[in-house]
Amino acid sequence: ARLFGVYLMGLLYSVVVILPAIIVYWVIAGVTLPVVLGGFLMTLLISVFVLIISCVLGWMVAKISQKLKHKSLITVLVSLAVIGIYYFVYFKAQSLIQNLLANAAVYGARIKGAAYPVYLFGCIGIGDVRASVIVFAAVAVLFFLMWVLLSRSFLQIATSTGKVIHREYREKHSRQRSIDAALLGKEFSRFTASPNYMLNCGLGTFLMPLCAIAVLWKGGELFEMLDAMFAETEGSVMLLLCVVFCGLVSMNFMTAPSVSLEGKSLWLLQSLPVETWRIFRAKIRMQLLLTGLPLLLCIVCMEVVYPIHSTQLLILLLFAGSYVLFMALVGLLFGIKMPTLTWTNEIMPIKQGGAVIITLLCGFIYMIVLFAGFMLLPGWRLGFGRYMSCFVSANLLLSVYCYLWLRKKGVARFSAL
Repeated sequence: ARLFGVYLMGLLYSVVVILPAIIVYWVIAGVTLPVVLGGFLMTLLISVFVLIISCVLGWMVAKISQKLKHKSLITVLVSLAVIGIYYFVYFKAQSLIQNLLANAAVYGARIKGAAYPVYLFGCIGIGDVRASVIVFAAVAVLFFLMWVLLSRSFLQIATSTGKVIHREYREKHSRQRSIDAALLGKEFSRFTASPNYMLNCGLGTFLMPLCAIAVLWKGGELFEMLDAMFAETEGSVMLLLCVVFCGLVSMNFMTAPSVSLEGKSLWLLQSLPVETWRIFRAKIRMQLLLTGLPLLLCIVCMEVVYPIHSTQLLILLLFAGSYVLFMALVGLLFGIKMPTLTWTNEIMPIKQGGAVIITLLCGFIYMIVLFAGFMLLPGWRLGFGRYMSCFVSANLLLSVYCYLWLRKKGVARFSAL
């Protein structure tokens, strides 16, 4: 049952890629019975081969995860590495395809010599019976080996409890923490225990240090180019930096699903002998720390590479701080207004919850208004300082409104959930 679902998903992606290529080949080379049968056989063998690769990789990941500590953090780091490799290949794909088309004959000869199995696989599409039999037999053997591997190890992997460390008990004193520190620690523990929570709601925390490194590495050339492009519009480069910072901050919305993630255990928080506002404050502080500190690192690195006037730097810091505070408060506000507590998988409140969607939409609209008001509307005539001061004031006013709502109506709603 599990392999059938994996096969259908692999078949879907394989067909999207290979079927247009087969149809184009039929149009160019002509339609004959061997060519049509070869095209369908190639699609079938590709989907089975994808299933084999998926199962082997899954088996390897399962085996490795049994030996690892801190699985959540490792999962996040590996996912970020895969995302980075994907986008690198994506941006390089156009030049690679153009190079391939310009030198098709040369690469074709190389594939036929140095990568003969790939050439043999391609011969299936033209109706080559010999190539079809050889590749079919090879894929069948690989499928059989994969099946044997999983049949012998699946039950052991599925019922494994992972690596167990036996430690000798030693008496020690527990350090007493304040209520606020304990609640904040609980929020951090919940965040770091879930790769889905970290990747979907805290991606900005991981991207901002990478952006800081990128600024130190290539920032000088980038700022020189931007200064030349926007030489006639003073303050445009600083405005673009603010838009980029808004985008990074908007990737962090931990407070939006934080209430929903309590799920059926929400009564535990409600029964604690602490004020509800302290629970809210812990959720807000977590997002402020995980967003504000990496953002400050980005600003410091930007200042090193692209020094700006002290007044502009002060406005930039005020804007960044007020926007981080506003996003944390508005996320919690929507999280209390639209909680999703009856979920069976944490992906539901993290990805499909109304609070998350609206918070993301608010961040997106905010960036558009910030950019369009300065670049497209005559906001640039006010100058960067005056223009951004308006947004700083708006951030603070909206933050005050969200704060007051959370202190009064938010506390009442939380108690009634």
